[in-house]
Amino acid sequence: MRPNFLSYRNRLMFNKYHKAYQAQKSSARSRRIEWNLTFREWREWWGTDIDNRGRGADQLQMQRFNDSGPYALWNISKGTPAQNVATADEQRKIKRQALIDNGYTWEPCRSPTPPAISINVDIHGNAIEPEEEMEESWQGAQEYGRAKPLGQWI
Repeated sequence: MRPNFLSYRNRLMFNKYHKAYQAQKSSARSRRIEWNLTFREWREWWGTDIDNRGRGADQLQMQRFNDSGPYALWNISKGTPAQNVATADEQRKIKRQALIDNGYTWEPCRSPTPPAISINVDIHGNAIEPEEEMEESWQGAQEYGRAKPLGQWI
């Protein structure tokens, strides 16, 4: 038997962890967050807690300090989802206060959502809905500035 040969069980565990690493790295990229961890660094950083990672209330997550900067060994810690939410809320309050201090006003948006319409059309672009219902929808959309020509998605 070769010394570098992994047993079947070890290969399964490696694949499981490597998939988790790739998923986390991909998630960071999709959120435009820099990722500066190799698989080996990621695996060693998790250590024995690797099987406790997840989204559940009692599970652990990789969290960046102040929700900013890259995922790098110097900028991450382990914590629960509740701790992550508390950090995010704290950062949101700090950013909001900074805007207020710089002369911006803070008023939560309370305006009603304007109605959007969608019109069913056949392959030639002809409306399929009953005429009066379509007219009411069109008028409502024009009133809120959301009207589009027939056959386009709104």
